[in-house]
Parts: sequence; structure tokens; C-alpha cells
Amino acid sequence: MAIDGEEKFRSETPDEELKVICDAKAKEDPEMMPYFFLQSDDYITLKERATAHILAGGDGAPEGMATIDIAVEALKCAEYLTPLLKEALA
Repeated sequence: MAIDGEEKFRSETPDEELKVICDAKAKEDPEMMPYFFLQSDDYITLKERATAHILAGGDGAPEGMATIDIAVEALKCAEYLTPLLKEALA
């Protein structure tokens, strides 16, 4: 992100460490879509949390897991901020 032509923030995915891992996995399985390797650890964590929560008889969503209500609120926030950010960055 740049403000007044000066870069203030940059985020790259995958970072160098994850890129090495993803490249190695892609060589092992070239038929797989590359983003699966990028996201696989997150999906494993998500599945483990959900399964543990269900087995423990927990109510609601597991801690740290977004619900549809959270997703709706995040989209509302994004819709509100998008024009403001576009104007600020113009």
C-alpha cells in the first residue's frame, strides 16, 4: 500500500520460507493446483479445531473460527471502507 507515493505496507504470500515448501510439494504433485499447497496447513488447522470442538460437545463455533455472521460483518466493513480507501489512495 502506498500513501502519497511512499510504500507503507507490503505483504507477499507465500513468503520465502513457504515458497520453498510449496515449490517442493508442487514438484511432487504437478497435477495439484498450486494454491492447495499454500492453504493446506490452514485447512488442517480448521478441520482439527472444528473436530475437537464437536467431540468436546462445544456450543457455537470453535474459538478463532469465523462464522457466517462474522463473514457478513467483514463484508459490510469492506464495502464501507473500499470507496474511502480508493479516495485516499487516488
